[in-house]
Amino acid sequence: MLIRKACRYDAASIAEISVITWKKTYEGLIDQSILDAREVTSKRISQWEQRILHPNDTIVYVAEENSKILGYLWGGIGRDERFSEKMEIYALYVLPDCQKKGIGSLLVQAFKSYVSQEDFYAFVLSGNPSERFYLKIGCRKDERFKMDGELIEYPFIFSFRG
Repeated sequence: MLIRKACRYDAASIAEISVITWKKTYEGLIDQSILDAREVTSKRISQWEQRILHPNDTIVYVAEENSKILGYLWGGIGRDERFSEKMEIYALYVLPDCQKKGIGSLLVQAFKSYVSQEDFYAFVLSGNPSERFYLKIGCRKDERFKMDGELIEYPFIFSFRG
């Protein structure tokens, strides 16, 4: 398994993983019409290309095996001023058939190296099974949730201080 910084040519694979994992992960949590409408489009691929080529204080890592991208992590400067933690994982997705094989943990390890001892957080939709993953890697669930309509997201915070 190779964990590396994403390059422009990974954008289509990242967009595809985003669509596939959203449809699987958020089934029953998000309105089905939103999930059904989510597709790999040239606009979505272009957005990923821009994130990779012009990172603006962010980083995208991919997990690659046998020349196939199996997952990705996108993170950078925290976007929620309520937190003293300076860094945030914006997105972490691994193909459904490849989950529970340590790929997410390897991507987080790469992000830990990138943030260089800065604490970080990730928002997780309430009811998302990945809550267990974040607890397993040493994060703690924080009660400072945010709402988007009826959806609630909780931050999971990783502190290097324990």
